[in-house]
Amino acid sequence: MVCVPNLWSSPFNGGFVNEYLAKQPLVKTNDYKYLHSLESLDLKDWYSAINYIQSVPFKIDPKMLNVYSNIWENNLPLADFPSRDSLLNSQGRPTNVVRPADIETNKLSLIRFKRDCQRVYEAEVARTSKSLSTRINYEMAKESSEFKKIWFAVQVDTRGRVYYIGTGLNPQSDEKTKSLLCFADAERIGKRGIYWLYVYTANCFGFDKVTFDERYQWTLDRKDEILSYAKDYIENNGWNNADKPLLFLQCCFHMASVEDQGEDYMCDLPVAMDATCSGLQILSMMIRDKNTADKVNVTPSDKPQDIYSIIAKRVENEVKGLVDTCPEANRWLQFG
Repeated sequence: MVCVPNLWSSPFNGGFVNEYLAKQPLVKTNDYKYLHSLESLDLKDWYSAINYIQSVPFKIDPKMLNVYSNIWENNLPLADFPSRDSLLNSQGRPTNVVRPADIETNKLSLIRFKRDCQRVYEAEVARTSKSLSTRINYEMAKESSEFKKIWFAVQVDTRGRVYYIGTGLNPQSDEKTKSLLCFADAERIGKRGIYWLYVYTANCFGFDKVTFDERYQWTLDRKDEILSYAKDYIENNGWNNADKPLLFLQCCFHMASVEDQGEDYMCDLPVAMDATCSGLQILSMMIRDKNTADKVNVTPSDKPQDIYSIIAKRVENEVKGLVDTCPEANRWLQFG
């Protein structure tokens, strides 16, 4: 949106300004009896939080739009962009699958040929879908770049989780698309902001299972290398090895700006902090279960806790105890 979304004051009025789009209720449900029941409740704090989220202005990051455009338009094999070249020839047949000479007489050759073709067809469907999504988001970003500020209306599900409306360009989109966005209103980064920029840079690369201080130090130790990515991201493309390549490259550009301007740099980078199994986080707080809270990072700890690994290890130990009596146990262990 190119204007602030309408404020929500009931489940039926808010979000989009357009009369047709504004018919979407705040809560994603077809149960209108439930929606009407919300009108009688005192939810001003809830509406206030939702309205605040959708009132935050964003803009298109010009440097990242240039990177996105360069990779897409030149079909560069970077940042997990889909190839623009079809896997099928002009007759709609796989280009890299050779038809065996004995296909008419050898049943096994026929089966293998069909299997190989099927894999290519499935890969082409996935490539086409990703290409279409990439192109749509690219065109939306180009159009949105004409505006100094853009906004995103929100909805919630029946459990209260907030989602930006739409599957294209928005702050909850895929990694490539999120890298196109930054806050419209920048703030002086300061010393503490630089610390969190370094932490977030390490997170985007994939170095995120250690303490915040260790993440900061990881980035500091590689600062020259990181700055080289910002200087020439095509020639120095080690950023492409990151878990989230474009978000990491976006951090590299901001680190280069900090290097030039220091603590006075006006930073507009959204620094994301992911939750850990948010359902268990909320439940542990509601019932004041410190044991669970410790495992889902509700309580302070030196290193991030991973409840998924804790549960997986416990299950693995139980399966190992069944090896002598249950033949399926060995199969599960081999499967991993």
